[in-house]
Amino acid sequence: MTLISLWFAFAYRRPLFWIYLPICTAIIFSMVYLRFHYVIDIAAGVAFAGITLLLGSAIRAWWTTGVLDRSGRSYISSPPRPLTPSA
Repeated sequence: MTLISLWFAFAYRRPLFWIYLPICTAIIFSMVYLRFHYVIDIAAGVAFAGITLLLGSAIRAWWTTGVLDRSGRSYISSPPRPLTPSA
């Protein structure tokens, strides 16, 4: 979570990234120093964050192109149906 929030701060709010950077670095360092995690856990977390960011952007790109139902219409880009008054 720390690395993903740091990545989004870097991508979308650059001034906030510079505030988050020392905090995130301290969190990562303290997890090893206080023996809550091993260094290999941190490496696995970095790999997990990278995979999550890559898969997240791929899924978002797939989703925004539109998911088709059996009739060939897109669930996302079809216009909304008009409301009908209930009797």
